[in-house]
Amino acid sequence: MTQNEKISIEKKLELYSIARDLFNSGKSFPQVLELLSESCSKEEAEYIAQKGLDEEWDKLYEKAKNLFGEGKTYAEVVDNLRINEKDEELISYVANRWYELKSIEVESIIDGNRNVTDGLLWVVIGGIGVVAVFYFNASIFNKIIWSIAFVGAAAQYFFGRLQNSNAKRINKLMKKDERD
Repeated sequence: MTQNEKISIEKKLELYSIARDLFNSGKSFPQVLELLSESCSKEEAEYIAQKGLDEEWDKLYEKAKNLFGEGKTYAEVVDNLRINEKDEELISYVANRWYELKSIEVESIIDGNRNVTDGLLWVVIGGIGVVAVFYFNASIFNKIIWSIAFVGAAAQYFFGRLQNSNAKRINKLMKKDERD
């Protein structure tokens, strides 16, 4: 790698993780710096090593999680992260990761409630239909169609419950205190 070539965010995070692990295993700053310098420029290695020594990017990641958990907008989270970090690429990466998870939570809440409601409605309708076709001894075709409708509605209902459960887990994760 040339000295002027910029490394990707994934590579930075990989080197940060390596640096953090090396510090935790008792390596000194010069030893970590020497190992990181094999994969990037000396300046980048020094920057990443210092962040790894203080575990600053772990704290940044946790801070982003907590801010989203408090209901802050994406822009507010990014502005708040800029206070502690100058690397815009890292700030975007961290904020995008938690924003993606928060988006999944919101989608799960909306879709989950709709799937539970619609599924329950069609379970009732399908249940009545299944009972009716068997009671009136309708054709096998009608019995199959109503049975499939009933099973499909039950699946939609349970899928909605799963979505609601996932939304609650994500919410709990995002509001979890660092001390827990």
